[in-house]
Amino acid sequence: LLVLPMAQDPASPLTMTSLVIDDEVDLGDVVVAPLMPLAGNVVDPVGAPVEGASIRCTEVATVPSDARTWTTTTDALGAFEVDVSRTALVCVVTPP
Repeated sequence: LLVLPMAQDPASPLTMTSLVIDDEVDLGDVVVAPLMPLAGNVVDPVGAPVEGASIRCTEVATVPSDARTWTTTTDALGAFEVDVSRTALVCVVTPP
């Protein structure tokens, strides 16, 4: 959970890796960072499109268990598009 400070508060964001609430608690406004599209093409060594390749993108996180992962597969033209976070990613392409 990433809690951002109020606009008038100059404090930096607070990152919480776990949260236990035993009663009703107002967390205020929770802001979720928007995703961005990541698109490309997978080709073989001679430039032919690779259909059915698996793309797996994982966030680079300080706490590995907090990292989110997105996956997709290339189409007949080797093209793919996936919405990912606006942060450092490690993407791995696995052939079909």
